[in-house]
Amino acid sequence: MEMQTRKNRRGRPEHYVSGRHLNLNDLKQEARHLRNQYLNNVIPNSPKPEFHVTRLKHDTDQDGLSGIRKDEGFRVPHKVLNDPHAGVLLWWSLAVDHEEVKSAETRLLQQKFSNLTEDEATMHPSFLYKFTSSPAFSEKSRLGSYRFTFNLKDVLEAYSLQFCSGDQPIMRVYETVLHRQEVQHTVLVHSPANQELFSKYYPLLVDDPNAVCVYKDDHFIWRPYAMSETHWYELVERPGENQMDAHEWNKKRFYIWDHVTIALHVDKQVLKFDANQLRKNLTFCLQGEPAIGTFDSFEDAENQVKYLWPDCDSPLDKECSLKQRFTDLRLVLVGRTGSGKSSSGNIILARDAFSTGAAAAGNVQCCLQMEKVFDWEVTVVDTPGLSEKLEIQTEILKCIAMSAPGPHAFLLVIKVGPQINEEQDAVRQMEVIFGKNVWSHTFVVLTYNDQRKTDVQILEKNKIELKKILPGSVKDRCYVLNNNQQVWDLLDEVAKMAVANNVYSCKDTVIQDLRLVFVGRTGSGKSSSGNIILGRDVFSTGGAAASSSSGNAQCCLQTKKVFHWKVTVVETPGLSETPEVKTEIRRCVDMLAPGPHAFLLVIKVGPQMDEEQDTMRQMEEIFGENVWWFTFVVLIYDDQSETDIELQVVVTEDELKKILPQRVGDRYYNHSINSWNSLQDYYLLREVEKMVVANRGKFYSVQDSAKKRKITDVDDVKID
Repeated sequence: MEMQTRKNRRGRPEHYVSGRHLNLNDLKQEARHLRNQYLNNVIPNSPKPEFHVTRLKHDTDQDGLSGIRKDEGFRVPHKVLNDPHAGVLLWWSLAVDHEEVKSAETRLLQQKFSNLTEDEATMHPSFLYKFTSSPAFSEKSRLGSYRFTFNLKDVLEAYSLQFCSGDQPIMRVYETVLHRQEVQHTVLVHSPANQELFSKYYPLLVDDPNAVCVYKDDHFIWRPYAMSETHWYELVERPGENQMDAHEWNKKRFYIWDHVTIALHVDKQVLKFDANQLRKNLTFCLQGEPAIGTFDSFEDAENQVKYLWPDCDSPLDKECSLKQRFTDLRLVLVGRTGSGKSSSGNIILARDAFSTGAAAAGNVQCCLQMEKVFDWEVTVVDTPGLSEKLEIQTEILKCIAMSAPGPHAFLLVIKVGPQINEEQDAVRQMEVIFGKNVWSHTFVVLTYNDQRKTDVQILEKNKIELKKILPGSVKDRCYVLNNNQQVWDLLDEVAKMAVANNVYSCKDTVIQDLRLVFVGRTGSGKSSSGNIILGRDVFSTGGAAASSSSGNAQCCLQTKKVFHWKVTVVETPGLSETPEVKTEIRRCVDMLAPGPHAFLLVIKVGPQMDEEQDTMRQMEEIFGENVWWFTFVVLIYDDQSETDIELQVVVTEDELKKILPQRVGDRYYNHSINSWNSLQDYYLLREVEKMVVANRGKFYSVQDSAKKRKITDVDDVKID
């Protein structure tokens, strides 16, 4: 039968071929007169897998949900007008899950590379899910906010008992429908009693290896020829390595997409299911495009479902994407010594991966372990117990590099009990080490000694105390890990966060580049500070730097990636009254075009502090009053103990208030050159970054500063 045109239930034209499931070549031939722009697009090389599907889905809106609950089953809506199928067919779609995508990938690899074993194919890095961009695989719905997902076997058994007197239903090739971009292949399911009604027009669905869709061994075999709709990737094959991969395409391409629907002939009857089974198989869907039905917010959906199933205590789950199921999860365990971090890591990985108890008490290094957990490749980094000691905090910070390109989530482990209020320190230390941004990537794992209590009892009992110590965004992300289901629930939520938030990036802001100028008197420690920040000896120090009366006579620029920042540092000559030196120092502005984010004024703490008043005057003469909005003070101490430095800081702060302009405020940082470490680097740069953010990302410019000062004869800086 040739392609014909009719109007669908929404009154829009659609093109169809009855009694056939058209392959791609036949579809192009039948639709050649339509000039469909998507059908004739050129697309990159794409996979042609075979999905073995064991589940069906039925999407609906709030009205449909209420009707399904009232009827305790599914029926054709009474108000369907202009239905080309006479209002007797109940529609379902194939529901492809992540396991079926992985199985299809394994089959595809073994079909392509005959010498590849099943184990090798299973361990092959996942790539097929990247091509599942069409609505056929989407967690979103175009028909409404509610999705029922049933095992195919359960649906066919219910249909057999209720409509076929226990006999096997008959399956036929119903039609292929071409919309603007969508291709729909429909399988008709009916009772043996209706053979005469359908046998004349619709052939039986048989086991044909070239067919788009067949039924075999309690599952549908679907062979899509357009699974992507929007093509972001190209399939790359490497036969010599037995490898396939998805490479990003240089430009996205739009194409048709095909899917399979199942039409059950129910006439005016109801396909019934137990009310509890209906609720168990119900999830919430976000709105897909183009939307056809009506949609609710998740909060409204929760209320509606609770109203319809008041005796069900299970929360309404959200549909999650295939991408979430194929995400590799990188987790960092953080907590006080004895909180149960290592034990929690062992529960997640389902093996004794980390030392626990007395053997773990002295752990002072991060430890990384990996394991396949459910469908995720999980990497866990166990960190030393939280501490005020800089060397411990430095070690804990290494977890970022160990879980590169960054952890998806931090698991803050808290032991509940009388000491739970002391966990306020753990929360504070988390923020000190990782910044405020850490909380958007944090889950809380509660551990306890009383084995008689359930997870619900533990969460309920400690709810008030947890609210007192946890930031607002984390209060609802608390878990107790007693069994596999709870581990799955936690990892499932982490996977959702990973898709939505990507990875923790070790920063509070979007500042990526920092352009810094080190300024100070000769001998203040400018060069040493620059070397420490950049992690290498790039600026001359000591005797080599003081070869002239004013130290290094020229500005020097160096750049390096430090943590997540690209840091560019210009070291300037020692401050001086000499016009030539002032001119050279001003050159740092041009070297850091379009302008430096911050001036790090380096001051060596000691008896000569009173002389630093000249430093302030010279800074202002060279850069103008505007410079203080962009200045951060670095105080250099001789190699002293932490206690000595803390005592001296009190005196130094009083002296600073006398000589520093008010606009600098409390923007200063104390350190000793000889006891400096990488964590202090991070703290200093993060404080500088906060100043940049406070300035709204604005950088120092000579033009702005010129409005604040008089240009002298030695000025050779061009004012734009």
